[in-house]
Amino acid sequence: MGKKKKKPIEVLTSEGQVAALNAIQKDIEALDFQKGSFIVDRKQQIIPVTPAIDMALRGGIPEGTWVLLSGEPKTGKTTFALHFAANAQKERYGGRQIFYMDVEARLKKLNLEGIKGLDVDKIEIVRSKEHTTMSSEDFLNTATNLILSYPKCIIIIDSLAALKTRAELDGKIGESQQRATVNKHISEFCGKINHRMESGGNIIIAITHRMANVSGRGAAKLDKGGTAIQYYQSVKLVATYREERKDSADRVIGQICNWKVESSALGPPFDKPKMLIRYGTGVDVSGELLELGTEYKFIEKGGAWYTLSFLEGHLPEWNDEVIKTVKFQGKENTINALNQNPEWQEILETTIKKTLLNIDL
Repeated sequence: MGKKKKKPIEVLTSEGQVAALNAIQKDIEALDFQKGSFIVDRKQQIIPVTPAIDMALRGGIPEGTWVLLSGEPKTGKTTFALHFAANAQKERYGGRQIFYMDVEARLKKLNLEGIKGLDVDKIEIVRSKEHTTMSSEDFLNTATNLILSYPKCIIIIDSLAALKTRAELDGKIGESQQRATVNKHISEFCGKINHRMESGGNIIIAITHRMANVSGRGAAKLDKGGTAIQYYQSVKLVATYREERKDSADRVIGQICNWKVESSALGPPFDKPKMLIRYGTGVDVSGELLELGTEYKFIEKGGAWYTLSFLEGHLPEWNDEVIKTVKFQGKENTINALNQNPEWQEILETTIKKTLLNIDL
């Protein structure tokens, strides 16, 4: 049997090369690729959290972002999320729809009413109904549908650690080990909606718990929720510990929540901001602004006295008589003055962010 003749190699002429290259170029253009300048030049709205957190994140949280909050229990993770929700509800940020997925079924009236500025009538709570317990499949499918149906909405998942599969919920305690399945569900959820989050301008805040690593290998504590979400998140903060916050009479008025920034969408990691909570009102914005204003010399401190020197240029006159009216003794009196004069608070926050971060509010 004779051998088949090999097909001769086609040698393209210069005209043939040009034609081939043109055909390839048309194929590439048909794929509708985006230039790198699209990523650089696109405008993303940035929503603030608290003054101290914003300084650490270099601005706040941009839309289209995965946020992961982890850490020790009772360290302000839910307060962080709800305070951010209150900011996102403001008209200047589009009056965004908020969906709170109460996986743990522990959201209380106190949590909602304790957040200053939160419109509780405009926050939708997703939770198990009487006699029907929602599984990880139910919660994550609901979240997927919300992302697809409500562009620019905010979804808070509290928490990843509490998600249980349908098999776990329907089975008996100790029958099976289903945690790996939950992590697979979370991984599938992340991959399914990630591109829609970015194009739709949504934000997901996923709360989880840092638990003891019983394997005996690696870190002493691990975040529950699997590995996949660690790759999708752009902003991650870990609540390390909390301290009592007291007034001048040594009464406990709140707590100081210590955070560590492990990743930020707008700047470098590893900053360690302190979020101030005042019981009954949530995050103490004026208290944080006082700390920042004093640290960066926008507020002059002499002994126990604070002078709001940042107001120079914002008041009709600036002389000794005027200065006396913006000078206060003690932190609490100064914080009260800022609370009673929201325009002063806004001027201070704008001055700090514009000067240090080059951000206009």
